[in-house]
Amino acid sequence: MSEWKPYKLDEIASKLGDGLHGTPKYDDAGEYYFINGSNLVNGKIVVNSNTKRVTQEEYNKYKKDLSDRTILLGINGTIGNVALFNNEKCILGKSACYINVDNKFDKQFIKYVLLSDDFQNYIKTNATGTTIKNVGLKLIREYEALIPDDINHQSEIASILSSLDDKIELNLQMNQTLEAMAQAIFKEWFVNFNFPGFDGELVDGLPKGWKMGKLNEIAKIEIGRTPPRIEEEWFSTDPKDIKWISIKDLGLSGVYIFNTSEYLTQEAVEKFRIPVIPENTVVLSFKLTIGRLAITTETMLSNEAIAQIKSDSFSPEYIYTYLKTYNWGTLGSTSSIATAINSKIIKEMEVLIPDSKIEKHFQEVIKQIFEKLKTNSQEIETLTQIRDSLLPKLMTGKIEIQA
Repeated sequence: MSEWKPYKLDEIASKLGDGLHGTPKYDDAGEYYFINGSNLVNGKIVVNSNTKRVTQEEYNKYKKDLSDRTILLGINGTIGNVALFNNEKCILGKSACYINVDNKFDKQFIKYVLLSDDFQNYIKTNATGTTIKNVGLKLIREYEALIPDDINHQSEIASILSSLDDKIELNLQMNQTLEAMAQAIFKEWFVNFNFPGFDGELVDGLPKGWKMGKLNEIAKIEIGRTPPRIEEEWFSTDPKDIKWISIKDLGLSGVYIFNTSEYLTQEAVEKFRIPVIPENTVVLSFKLTIGRLAITTETMLSNEAIAQIKSDSFSPEYIYTYLKTYNWGTLGSTSSIATAINSKIIKEMEVLIPDSKIEKHFQEVIKQIFEKLKTNSQEIETLTQIRDSLLPKLMTGKIEIQA
């Protein structure tokens, strides 16, 4: 049986550093991405249309010694995010730390060390800065973890946790495919007008009996509330209280939202008259980050940056798929300080109102897709809870691995 010994990250890493403390010369045609801590998501480097690019020349100036032994860690602004480097074409910004794991250690095991509550609490407790949190490289180097001295033992532990992560990733990928299928059907029916029984007759560019209207014509829209933050008694982390949705929670959810980071007490709901969101209601962020969407899975609440879209005549599946493809940029912004639109704009935003029979038929067609999305999402939640429960026990030797 291997012995658990203390190792500092400085001993675990053959090399440890961070990215560029400055701004490279961006080029939209560049083949290399400029990566920061916010690009490290669920163990991977994730880029999108907003990720800056640089040329080969800039890459050659600022490249770091990254390899198949490299783990990336968010250390500025977005701290604690972890990803494995898989030869992506990128350069690092200052908010990304790279840790090249020595061959004496299993890279996957060290990834789980960095994901552990002990490490995450360590860096978040010791981070400096008020508005933007920062973790120095010296602090990271000094972190000490108990690790089995047998690399095979490390690999066995990592394998158990990785098998759960692999299943979670498989379900996530399946959900991406299912959502793309739902969007493709929506586009075919409500954009191309290629739906069952259509005779081709258009009136003012729309099938007969259809119209463009306002969102509040088909749904009741309410806005959430936040109790005074200085009065801590209204806020809770107890699952027995009522889940309270934030923009961050929507960013972490899929089509369906199951969890929130905070809860409100029943007393808070009653005192501040916070609108209650029924199950199967579409929720939409409209401040700071506009356009994040989800469907509730139980009775919930939200803060004032979230709109609750409740309809008796149109299904949440129709509203969700319609809003998912909405061009939010056309609504502008009502704030000069941050991106935001107000509730009046949400209520009066233009939506397609099809014939009710066609909408009901659409709901029947995509019902199985959304049911499978929900089932997969529930399984992801269960697997995540199992992994998060096992992680500290396996990583501290409280659960022994049988040979």
